[in-house]
Amino acid sequence: MAAIFGVCGALLCGIDMKDVMNYYVLPIMGGGNGAGAIPLSQMWETTTGGSKGAYYSVAFAILNIANNFAILGAVALNSLGERFPSLSGNGELLRNASKYELPKDKAAKPEISQYHMGGGLLLTCCIFAAGRIFSKSILPSIGKVSIHMYAYMVVFSAVLNIANVIPQEVKLGAKRPVCRSIRSRICPSAPRWRRAPCPT
Repeated sequence: MAAIFGVCGALLCGIDMKDVMNYYVLPIMGGGNGAGAIPLSQMWETTTGGSKGAYYSVAFAILNIANNFAILGAVALNSLGERFPSLSGNGELLRNASKYELPKDKAAKPEISQYHMGGGLLLTCCIFAAGRIFSKSILPSIGKVSIHMYAYMVVFSAVLNIANVIPQEVKLGAKRPVCRSIRSRICPSAPRWRRAPCPT
């Protein structure tokens, strides 16, 4: 859908479709700045030989504009839902979500210790190292398209999660420090009752 709307915008504004896909659609759909525009600029330099700085400067500007439109769109949709409740899903992704609820796991939640957080940190470092090795040495590209280490990290994380070979305690141990770090940096002044809880 993003590509279709991008092509429509290119036709309306008279912009080359390749430029729209490369400079507009991909950065916006790529996950923001740190996991989107920066890796894409590095892949752009490796694949095309162009300057990653030039690509990043354009992509970053487009991302900021897109974020502003996303915020304004969210405000408009929220106001519309408040004015016409029948159009609002009240935060639910599915209609009649109760029909699709899975039985709750009654098993006791594992207690996370420093040992588990250390294991989570080691797991994160291993995935990072594997992604780095694959992107630099083993399979740096497929055809003419270079593969960034972040892409390999996502693939490795998904495979490990699907295979269910990592204990739940280690997964939560890897998540807890990140959660606490984000909470302390984004909203240190927010009331405690409004902060999202960390995994236990």
